[in-house]
Amino acid sequence: MNEFITYQIRLAKTEDAGHGGFLLYHFVVLLIGCFPASIFMWGEKVNEDGQHNEQPFFRTMMIASLGVILVVFTLVQTKIIHYSSFAYLPIGYLAAVNLEQLIKNKISFFRWQMPLFLLIGTVWGIAFTLLPVLGNHPELIRPLLSQDPFAMANLEADVKWGFLLIVPGILFLFSVWFAWAMFKKNKTERGFITLIIACICAMQVLLTLFAPRIEQYSQKAAIDFFKSIRGKQVYVATVGYKSYAPFFYAEVGEREGVLAKPADWILSNQLDRPAYLVSKITDKERLMNDYPALKFLYEKNGFVFFEKLP
Repeated sequence: MNEFITYQIRLAKTEDAGHGGFLLYHFVVLLIGCFPASIFMWGEKVNEDGQHNEQPFFRTMMIASLGVILVVFTLVQTKIIHYSSFAYLPIGYLAAVNLEQLIKNKISFFRWQMPLFLLIGTVWGIAFTLLPVLGNHPELIRPLLSQDPFAMANLEADVKWGFLLIVPGILFLFSVWFAWAMFKKNKTERGFITLIIACICAMQVLLTLFAPRIEQYSQKAAIDFFKSIRGKQVYVATVGYKSYAPFFYAEVGEREGVLAKPADWILSNQLDRPAYLVSKITDKERLMNDYPALKFLYEKNGFVFFEKLP
């Protein structure tokens, strides 16, 4: 309990691991990221006739849990997207309750819901469609990242984006507008069925076709390196940033092969086995100047790889 309370106090006072953000960070993340449930969770008082006795109580508990999550992580200075992930459950539940009532015509949409639904859905559809275009033409977004050398180097990754990858985004955009038209005509059930199918398909495409390509920009060079030292008798650490990648991809501790050590320990001590350090290019010059024992191996897509021998 002491460790838990101490940890929460630290999060409330500081931006842990460089993850800061504005006050209403989680409200925006949940509104956009939990689309369309975040739109439909709002509704008039649900007609409780015919419900199980425990259902109104459960709904109240869902509202209370959502409120607690939003209050706590609004106050905490560390802003990380998964901190409010418990809110997915109450948001999904409340949306489901309201959808049932809407389909049965027991409640109606608020006036602001349809414009907001159309706005966020359109933004998602356009982003979904433009991502493959930007992947094939990274020069279009380089000016936006000119102040971030690491991000600029990430874009040098050789990632293949097929032209047909714009089709899912176009279909999703069409589905959002079709669902909106159905809602306006009071064909609520048809609109929701269309929307649910579109969201399920979009998520599968994003996870199977888009996410692996985005990963090639963000960390594939580092992950390939960690895989290359798997099974060797070495130390490994990241410098200047935190990552779980070496623990998983280098199989740290597996049969006492690769061992993880703090970077400071590797840099300041005599070693009994080779050590490998991975940093971002923003720390390259500092590390090479401050630690002559480090041997520069290579750099790729924003990551720099060093070796320190016994």
